[in-house]
Amino acid sequence: MRRLACIALLVALTAGCLLKETTHTLYLDPDGSVTWVVLERDIRSDEEDIDRGRAEEHDFLDLVRAGRNEVALAFDELGARRVEARVLRVERPYTVSTEGRFSRIDTLLEELFAGLEVDVDVGISIDGDRVRLDVAGRPDPAEDGDDETLGPLVSLLDEAERYRLVLTDGKFVDAVGFRLEQGDTVAVPLEPSEDAIERDGGRLSLSLTWENRRN
Repeated sequence: MRRLACIALLVALTAGCLLKETTHTLYLDPDGSVTWVVLERDIRSDEEDIDRGRAEEHDFLDLVRAGRNEVALAFDELGARRVEARVLRVERPYTVSTEGRFSRIDTLLEELFAGLEVDVDVGISIDGDRVRLDVAGRPDPAEDGDDETLGPLVSLLDEAERYRLVLTDGKFVDAVGFRLEQGDTVAVPLEPSEDAIERDGGRLSLSLTWENRRN
């Protein structure tokens, strides 16, 4: 949605001096629970002063080791059952992984959008071995919140292509607003077009349906 895109751009322009490449993988279990893994790679400071740059990097790594980096704080705010942050590469440029375990994908998304002050409806339905997730909302809410009050949640916002929803079992059987890959076991969100939003009366609708294997 456009508001989320604007917030993500703001974060990119104002966030410190650490350069990194970030990817988000959400592992979906058959019961709708989810593990969100944020991988930050090639982390380094662009500070011209070497000492200040090294200090900035070490401060960030200290926060990760203490489980107090921005992504870990965001997962805590969203009600994760378990949060784990680790430094995977201890030499420059660094690599960091932060993992949050959540009971339900729909509850996670509801909490995320509510915290970002975006008006979105999230629903999940189960019919036998099939599970359907629906996300719908208006890209331009009537009342925009103050981005400065959104806290660590903005650390979870990125370009659509950096997210992957991966089934731990079964396969996706239907997708609206996603591209399916790897034998329909991976869903990658697509950037919504202005035309598609206008055709839907200004409302953006996404859905994913997956089918669990029988034991």
